[in-house]
Amino acid sequence: MIDFKYLYSQIPFGLEIAPIHHVGFMIPSKLSYLDLHTFCDKSCTIDILKAEVGYKKVNNIIVEVIKPIDERSILYDRSSKLSEITFDHFGYSNSNLVLDDIKHLKISKFHTCLFECEVEFLLVDKIKIEIVYDSL
Repeated sequence: MIDFKYLYSQIPFGLEIAPIHHVGFMIPSKLSYLDLHTFCDKSCTIDILKAEVGYKKVNNIIVEVIKPIDERSILYDRSSKLSEITFDHFGYSNSNLVLDDIKHLKISKFHTCLFECEVEFLLVDKIKIEIVYDSL
């Protein structure tokens, strides 16, 4: 079971740099048996990541969960070191985020079936963020 209300209580509010589109949490590999279709309002598989993703809205915030499918996933190494579902990133709508003067490193950009748009991952001050190029 995934307790989305508990995950909401674990969001590190105060670290966000703009209005939040969503908050992502990583599921540890030891919980790979969880069926996201059962717990989430929407879920799908992102082939490029070899990961299942899903979300549920809690208090008007989209709480996303990410589950590597197997050890071939780019996310598996981090997931295998976790003992519980853990905060991973803040997601921001591109219309709410201005990075002109903020140093950042681009990690990846791809289409996500979860939000049905392009997303891009960046590192900003050693914190991973996701830019959503459309919104729900």
